[in-house]
Amino acid sequence: MNYITDSILNYIKKDKTNYAILLNGSWGSGKTYFWENTLRPEIEKTNISGKKMNVVYISLYGLKSLEEVNKKIFLENLKNAIPPKNRYYLKLKKVLDFTKKKSADKPLTELGKIIFSLDITGMSFVSKLYKSKIQFENFINFKNVVLCFDDLERTDIALTQILGYINNFVERDGTKVIIISNEKEISEKHSNENLELKTLASLYFSTMKSEKKPSNQSTIQNETETPDSDTVNKNKKKLFGEKNDYKKIKEKLIGKTLTYEPNDFEIINQMINEYSESNYKEYIKTHREVIAEFFIVSQTKNFRVLKQALEDFELIHSKFIEYQGGDSKNILIDYFRFTLACSFEIKTGATGNEELAELNSGENFSTALMMYEFEITKKSKPDSYLNAFRNKYYANSNIMTDEIFFKFIETLVRNGIFDNELFKKETDSFIKRVSSKDAVPNYIRLFGDFQSFDNEKFDEVALETFLKLENGEVPFIYYPQAYSFYRHFIQKGLFIKDDEEVKTALTIGLILAGKRGQYKEDLNSFLRPLITEEEDRCVYYFQNETIKINENLEKEMHRDEVLDLMKLFKSDFKVFSNKLLSDFYSVPILYYYDDMDTFFKSIFQISNSDTHSLRKILEKRYNQSNENVKDIENLKLLKSKIDDHVSNNKMNLKIYLLDELSRTLEGCITKLEKYKRLMDKAEE
Repeated sequence: MNYITDSILNYIKKDKTNYAILLNGSWGSGKTYFWENTLRPEIEKTNISGKKMNVVYISLYGLKSLEEVNKKIFLENLKNAIPPKNRYYLKLKKVLDFTKKKSADKPLTELGKIIFSLDITGMSFVSKLYKSKIQFENFINFKNVVLCFDDLERTDIALTQILGYINNFVERDGTKVIIISNEKEISEKHSNENLELKTLASLYFSTMKSEKKPSNQSTIQNETETPDSDTVNKNKKKLFGEKNDYKKIKEKLIGKTLTYEPNDFEIINQMINEYSESNYKEYIKTHREVIAEFFIVSQTKNFRVLKQALEDFELIHSKFIEYQGGDSKNILIDYFRFTLACSFEIKTGATGNEELAELNSGENFSTALMMYEFEITKKSKPDSYLNAFRNKYYANSNIMTDEIFFKFIETLVRNGIFDNELFKKETDSFIKRVSSKDAVPNYIRLFGDFQSFDNEKFDEVALETFLKLENGEVPFIYYPQAYSFYRHFIQKGLFIKDDEEVKTALTIGLILAGKRGQYKEDLNSFLRPLITEEEDRCVYYFQNETIKINENLEKEMHRDEVLDLMKLFKSDFKVFSNKLLSDFYSVPILYYYDDMDTFFKSIFQISNSDTHSLRKILEKRYNQSNENVKDIENLKLLKSKIDDHVSNNKMNLKIYLLDELSRTLEGCITKLEKYKRLMDKAEE
């Protein structure tokens, strides 16, 4: 950026100038960073007639009036005028610089710029001055002063007004002025100012023009036609187009526009060097090529987002070293890559990045990509963004063997929340996979990257995997996608069996696999890329059967502990009650314990007092927690049995208590069904 520095220094050194310089650059490109670290120090070293230049920097971010701008200039200039040893100097400097970091060469953060724009002081006499109606510009000597106005596009003052104000410094005082801004945003901001008034004026202008046209004899004399929107927009462009006021003022004020296009590698090195010597600095320094690679492929040119990504990864790095004591498995590099990729997508608002938030694990990510080519999703290619994401940042990766997506990182980048438990869970799982000596199973390779096999190997693996599927030797969760893949292979002539033979073999295999399977907690997320309409009956069948198997495995997993709890119902009701409201409060016990005949009979064997207590316990349990929605069907069955008994027996205290219990169950069922409808609607 030597040419920019030289151009601005030449402008500063010129005896007389009647123009300002615009330093133009996109958002996040590092313009302010360049100003603070390069331009300002060079300007402050410049001597004019034996005197150093006094640099006054003003961020226009959020300022609403020219009076506020005057006050900011006055206070900044006052700080520069007070000798450093004066007792008021540090106080005033603290007021003006409290948003800056300790080192004077650090730029203001975005948050700092917002805070800096507020009417906050720390000294009584400055506060009084600040709130007074004094014309502050009359107290400022602009000789040997360089004014820098940053964030022009983010001021709340009308652009023509603020540019006219700045022009007064240039023409009246001969002040050197540098404006830092994004010119594209300036034009857009100007065209959108007073939009409602511009539209009304354009409508009035359009109506007046239509009235002047010769009237048709068939038209009623006083009737005028309402101009259409195209006509109004055309007239608005003529009247208020950005080429009018803004361009005229710019041509008068700006003598030279310098576009800041930083050298990527230089800025990256500067960012790394900002960190104090540490293991983290050494780590990112070692992997600066990774930073440069991901920054370039992101095509964002946004150094502010890169800075945020490095700050996020500093936290991840420290947490990992604390948890593992080192990076012996070389896991951090995968965390680093995803932090960079995820940051560029989320922080810049890339279209479709919300799909990353819908994933719960790297397994979900891989499954979504596997099914992309088969287009069997509920909506039209909802995972196409994920495919583009993979191609952008991980073009040479194998989605089944390489680690790409990490939920705890996505959560940190998107929400600013570091989920320590999720981090530990994903890290432990990652280490276990990396440490495993077993090769990736062939069926995983077949479903994830079959295109990479040579001809003979593909035929061998396709037949081998089919036989394993038929014998139930593949985990049951893979059967829906296995059917989809083999159907595709048959359609393309890659597998010599007919569709019916495959369906039969996989149906038998799924039953066998289910018997030896283990419950999968996030099955719905795993299957989400496969969810299809009922018209695709075969895939729909395998999906539903897989879900049923998983539900049964869940029941079996909890059945023993729930059976032990239900034994207490008759033997020690008090202990049963305490456990139901503590250890099992959020456990759908009637879903896991589905013998409602036995439970109904047990109710008759407890005392009336315990029956009354049972009603209160169930009421509290289901009215205060929505987590037991799975109990709905058995609650309905239990209520039906109670109602039949009440209607067929004479009234006594037990019958009365059972009737009250039935009414309570009805309220619980209604509440849970309402919650279930909301859940179903949210998933649509």
